Amino acid sequence: MAPALQAVLRATSWQERGQHLAAAYEIAAGLHNELGITAPLPAQTRPFHSRPFPVIQGEAIARATWDAIQDPEVKALAFGVGKVDQYVDSTDVLSFSGRCYRLGVVYDEP
Repeated sequence: MAPALQAVLRATSWQERGQHLAAAYEIAAGLHNELGITAPLPAQTRPFHSRPFPVIQGEAIARATWDAIQDPEVKALAFGVGKVDQYVDSTDVLSFSGRCYRLGVVYDEP
């Protein structure tokens, strides 16, 4: 994965950076599949709606990994929703830190 991430850092345009990030995502998903923790999951990137950004199904990987956990103490932990910008894509919220804070409190973010 290091060569893909080094290429991300060397990229001179967002398009080139996106290509190299997509390669890194696919490598990470492939490594996840090789672990055998879950059934194999798609390891290919796809467009993000009509936007020109390739993405991987990270939520599917996280959910499948969570579902595979057997330890009851670990399972007792909440499957978190992440930070506000991981589940909100509204610029009306994300452009104002106070709104992000208030929404984070609802989801019990530290």
